[in-house]
Amino acid sequence: MIALTILLIIISIFEIKNMLENNQKKEIVIFVCITIIIWIIGRVYISDPFRPSIVNMIMSAFGIQF
Repeated sequence: MIALTILLIIISIFEIKNMLENNQKKEIVIFVCITIIIWIIGRVYISDPFRPSIVNMIMSAFGIQF
């Protein structure tokens, strides 16, 4: 989990730095939101890789059986 967090932070710093140079403030907000979602999904998976998959959880929430 620590490796995932460190990797996301390093990539985020690099990308945000480039976005600031190009004055892309709205894109930074979207990038940060997507990064947080990726971190949460990674945390859910790494905490217990044998639980139902994330896709299975989403499909169950919508009532789709496969």
